[in-house]
Amino acid sequence: MSRLYCCCGWGGLRGRLTPASATRLQQRAGLGLLLFALLMFPLIGPLLGRNWMQAEVFGMAPDPTALATLGVLLFASVRPAWGLFPIPVAWCLLSGTTLWAMKSPDFAVAPLAALLALVLAAGWALRHARAGRSIG
Repeated sequence: MSRLYCCCGWGGLRGRLTPASATRLQQRAGLGLLLFALLMFPLIGPLLGRNWMQAEVFGMAPDPTALATLGVLLFASVRPAWGLFPIPVAWCLLSGTTLWAMKSPDFAVAPLAALLALVLAAGWALRHARAGRSIG
């Protein structure tokens, strides 16, 4: 949870986390990723036959916290805050490889969500770079 607070605090102080000019797709995907991390991710474990005590909950487990952080970055970024992406993305990749090595059926959830966040942020950056070139 402290990772999300640090992300919001650092981005907010630098003026990068305001939802004004994010694309609709980026905002919807960010909100969807945030809601997925908060509401759906805790259900994955019990749906796969794990005990409810092993449910991964935002703020208590790193996977949903990293996904929620990426969702906030997508939803509230005026432009991609590239300095805030590496830690949650790296965690999603590390978690995915660990779960894959353990032969867990949900190994791809976090890495695919991180990939989605990176693709949307890069798409936004490319669109604005092209728009800047055509104006100037």
